[in-house]
Amino acid sequence: MQKIAKRIAKADWEKHRRDPDVEPLIHVKDELSVAEGLIFREQRIVLPEALQRKVVKVGHKLGHLGTTKTKQMLREKNWFPLMNSMIDTAIDQCYECRVTTKLRSSKRTNQSDKYSKQTMGYSINRPRGTVSGRSLQPCYD
Repeated sequence: MQKIAKRIAKADWEKHRRDPDVEPLIHVKDELSVAEGLIFREQRIVLPEALQRKVVKVGHKLGHLGTTKTKQMLREKNWFPLMNSMIDTAIDQCYECRVTTKLRSSKRTNQSDKYSKQTMGYSINRPRGTVSGRSLQPCYD
């Protein structure tokens, strides 16, 4: 992070474009600033690599809010390169979320099965209204 603070102060990003610490931030260089030893992207703190996974993990564990809400919550105050993909990966690897998602999708499947079973008792009127000379009537369970 000290390298980034130097690049911000000296505005010599192009000289250090190939530096692996600088490269991920080049595209947002005009949005970066330093205040009280912290680097900000607009009003959000740019997290050092050592804290990124910890913040994502703690943010997600606060309530297993799902991808969208976790991203919204973490983006309010923090930013780092590839933040979205790190959050997606953390949630995809979360056992509790996977189990809950499976339960929700099985409930949806059960509800659609229930609907299918309810509608199985209905006959379909054919065009002309007859099959083998007999009239079709809906049948209700």
